[in-house]
Amino acid sequence: MEALSKGTASIKQTIVGSALLLLLLSVALAYLSSRRLYLPISRLNALIGGRPERKPGRSDEIHDIGSFVQTTIVERDFYKERLEESLPFHRERFKYSLLHPIR
Repeated sequence: MEALSKGTASIKQTIVGSALLLLLLSVALAYLSSRRLYLPISRLNALIGGRPERKPGRSDEIHDIGSFVQTTIVERDFYKERLEESLPFHRERFKYSLLHPIR
């Protein structure tokens, strides 16, 4: 009976040890895969904040999207300036066309 009790205790320790090891491995795997999974989101967040954390020589989709967005913002600002510069001229031209219709 004593040998059976020792064998049962040994099996119980093996099961508990294996369960703890599997739990630790699954937590480590989940942590590592979540870091890799959410890396693009952290890059976008850093890009929006204006401090990109990009390694030199590395090109990926997130960097391409970020550079496209930055280029678009620069172009938008350029065209906005041009509109503000030319708006008084076009306003006067419009007023003139209302006062002097084309014959």
